[in-house]
Amino acid sequence: MSWELDMAVSGSQDGTCIIYTARKGEYVITLRPMGTAPCTRSSPCHVTCLALSEYGNIVVSCKQESNRALCRYTINGKLLSKDIKLKEDVVDVFISREFVVTGGVSGRLEIRELHSFRVVKKMNLRVPIRYVSLARDNTHIFVCLQDGNLIVIGVEGS
Repeated sequence: MSWELDMAVSGSQDGTCIIYTARKGEYVITLRPMGTAPCTRSSPCHVTCLALSEYGNIVVSCKQESNRALCRYTINGKLLSKDIKLKEDVVDVFISREFVVTGGVSGRLEIRELHSFRVVKKMNLRVPIRYVSLARDNTHIFVCLQDGNLIVIGVEGS
């Protein structure tokens, strides 16, 4: 949700992301990260998480059977980049400046370049990640794990 951009983005278990205006709730566009055809019962897909940056980048993580994808869209729904070689399900994602941080179901934390999705740093925390967040002053990444622990990671150059 971004009041500044007048955008609300929702992800669904039918594999779509729908963009609405935040102020009036009007439909804008439907994104289909796993392809143009709607998902079916024989080939289910769903959006696992999504993030919206302050500049209008939308990053969507989705899964269809054993295929996983991370996609970046403009606020107008144009696909800008896609990574279909994800090694695990992404359970949380956030965007900070020119980077995307993802947390995975097997404990993999990855920091990627926003524009290319190239991994610049990765850590294996060995416990499933539930939530990833960034401190307001961009100095620390907070990672909540399934076992109840909170991992705090200092960010270089912040």
